[in-house]
Amino acid sequence: MPFAHIAATLRERLGEGAKRVLQRRLPSLLVRAGALVIPTPREMRGNLGVVRHVDATRARTVLGRQPRSIEDALTAGG
Repeated sequence: MPFAHIAATLRERLGEGAKRVLQRRLPSLLVRAGALVIPTPREMRGNLGVVRHVDATRARTVLGRQPRSIEDALTAGG
């Protein structure tokens, strides 16, 4: 799930509680440039543009458990 979608979900579901969630997007090129001198973007650099697919089929079949939706998991601690 892209960070922009995570931020939008938090703002939508948490309302005033998500007032510090950023609304602007930072281009990957700027993150890569910042990674040359700032440690935090350096750690994120490896995940730029990576799409990870998650499958909960095994949790459903082996454990007999229905996992939460991504949106519910994001806001569970809200």
